[in-house]
Amino acid sequence: MIKKYFLLAALVLGFIITISCAHSTPTSLEENWGKAHRMQKKSQILNSGAGKDVSPVTGLDGKTGEKILDTYRSGSQEKTSSTTIGTLKITN
Repeated sequence: MIKKYFLLAALVLGFIITISCAHSTPTSLEENWGKAHRMQKKSQILNSGAGKDVSPVTGLDGKTGEKILDTYRSGSQEKTSSTTIGTLKITN
């Protein structure tokens, strides 16, 4: 009989200790979770209103833009000559 009371008391004490450790007060870590990431992201945006302005871009005529684009595209297609000597590859 006494063993049952001791077992019951131990279970109740264990339950009370478990509940007392589970507090719901928010910690400073929980309150500031992700704050550094949001601040860094916001500081990297140069012009926050850029997407709101839908007017066309001015200052570069069509022929110049086309020439720049063609030069850019042809530059990525250039082939470089290379010579392989044994396992060493020399690129010019």
